Amino acid sequence: MTSMPPEPGESLWCAARPAELELRRWDGETVVYDPLPGSTHLLDPVASAVFDCLIGHDRSARDIAIALTGEFEADAEEDVLEAVQAALARLRAADLIRSADP
Repeated sequence: MTSMPPEPGESLWCAARPAELELRRWDGETVVYDPLPGSTHLLDPVASAVFDCLIGHDRSARDIAIALTGEFEADAEEDVLEAVQAALARLRAADLIRSADP
């Protein structure tokens, strides 16, 4: 996926410490073990796909939504963007992603 330049005021995100995380996948869901705090997280299919987009890449919510449009049942790209933004909030709360803004 080619990343588009971010819109003014649009945040970029990246995976936090991806080399340190242990991932296991089943049926679209991902279990992430973070050894630093000793926490385990279950990611639903949308959060799993969003997290995968951020491993090794800085991406905006819009970039991720464009990449994932058509992969999930949604009526419009705006619905995918809302799902991506919700997944980003959950991933940020779990400290699995961080801001990549300069």
